[in-house]
Amino acid sequence: MIGGKHSRAWRAVMAAGWLIVLTVAQGRAAPPATEAELKAVLLFHLTQFVTWPAASSNQTEFVIGILGPDPFGPALDSVIKGETVGGRPIRVIRYNRARDLIGSSLVYVSPQARGSPSRIFEEFKTPPVLTVGESTDFLHDGGMIRFKRTSERKIRLEIQLTRARESGLNINAQLLRVSDVVEGGGR
Repeated sequence: MIGGKHSRAWRAVMAAGWLIVLTVAQGRAAPPATEAELKAVLLFHLTQFVTWPAASSNQTEFVIGILGPDPFGPALDSVIKGETVGGRPIRVIRYNRARDLIGSSLVYVSPQARGSPSRIFEEFKTPPVLTVGESTDFLHDGGMIRFKRTSERKIRLEIQLTRARESGLNINAQLLRVSDVVEGGGR
């Protein structure tokens, strides 16, 4: 047993060693994801759980459009880098007008997007476009999937299933099980 001065010195060395180990471990641990990063990952994963009609998958790229101010920043570009949908590389485009996003397979509609919701969603009827947003009235106004903030400050999906099916989009049952499904049509 080490006693006296040596005991204190030994404890100090051990404490310093643990401090170094904890500091190194924290440096290697991933920092907590930001809200933008979480939403970017969710948006990408939607592409893996939705099937578009065969006619819309004849394009060489899978295009994700962002309508209005981009809440994702570089996070979405980072998430999709090197990823594919149905063997097609993913490309992200960002515009302020819905008509500039025609040809996209998925469009995220920013809450600050300009234009009336009915006109925005009219632009994306054919070919079928999965519309995703997060404004309170997004599903009521004509959108298909909404990022909803819960009281626990988590992000949950609300899916307007009837509208998606009427557009020819098939949403995987696994995604439906972990989402709040809203049925019924119309605005």
